[in-house]
Amino acid sequence: MLAIPIVVAFVGFFIQKAVQGETIKRDYVRLAVTLLAPKKKEEPEISSELKQWAIRLLNESSPVPLAASEIQSIKANGIPFAFETFGGNSGSMDPQVQKNLESLDSALKYLEKSKKTPPISNEK
Repeated sequence: MLAIPIVVAFVGFFIQKAVQGETIKRDYVRLAVTLLAPKKKEEPEISSELKQWAIRLLNESSPVPLAASEIQSIKANGIPFAFETFGGNSGSMDPQVQKNLESLDSALKYLEKSKKTPPISNEK
């Protein structure tokens, strides 16, 4: 019986760590996309070194690496779509991914709540 809370805590730790890692990765990809998006006339231009870093970040985060011609196109033209289209809101998220994230969120909230509640004792 003592093993169940330990296993739940152990699994919860790894789920939380995975979700945190994906959140950080997503935020870096959003930063890269923002850096590579075409700038308005009044906005300062991004340095070529920073563009190179953003392209490398996208390439390393993608399951399908960018081809050399695609990299050259991004360097020359930026990424020609709005940030909101990329995933700036949850409305553009795949429904199955959204459902999985909600399930994970519920599990994490349950685990957090169980840490704060004192264990129930069967002793009388």
